[in-house]
Amino acid sequence: YPSDFDWNYLASLNNLKDIVKYCTSKLGRPKKGSSRIVYLIDDKTVLKVAYNQAGLSQNYNERDGSKQQWYGQLLANVFRYDEDRLVWVEMERVKPITTENQMRKFLGGYTLTDIKEYIDNYMTCKNCSDEEKQMYKFFTEDEFILELIDFVMTYQMSLDDALHYRHWGVVVRDGKECAVLMDYGLNAQDYNYHYD
Repeated sequence: YPSDFDWNYLASLNNLKDIVKYCTSKLGRPKKGSSRIVYLIDDKTVLKVAYNQAGLSQNYNERDGSKQQWYGQLLANVFRYDEDRLVWVEMERVKPITTENQMRKFLGGYTLTDIKEYIDNYMTCKNCSDEEKQMYKFFTEDEFILELIDFVMTYQMSLDDALHYRHWGVVVRDGKECAVLMDYGLNAQDYNYHYD
């Protein structure tokens, strides 16, 4: 952060517009999503700032410590967050995945769309080809995919969100490239409330 970035001043601001204006003046031009603005702090850190109710809900969901505790290997790390208002979340910066094919190397050659279809089919294979049977068998044995399915089911994630490549990125952990969800604040309930 720049030396003149003042966390206490940020905490004193009550209006989301003023918070965004202050952060932009100190941190530079952000990237904007549907509910949050993301400031690139350095090679390892981003600051996500909510600018509407959906963004506050997503910050609330991402800061949930149980997700990090149980599924941290799948998720971008949360370093700290606004405990009082949940206006901002400081997180691990990832290198965004830009195509569905980039995910294949982390999913045994399969895609997030394949996993979504697997879940949509209640994880059963009726009238499947041999290739589909082999894919479904792989999904029941691969530790990363099992953890991912457990995560999206446990937290009732919006499948269109959590299982879309644009919400994933790559980090290096213990010297190895890993795929992690960088945007995992939107569950199905909040999607229906804020976007449907």
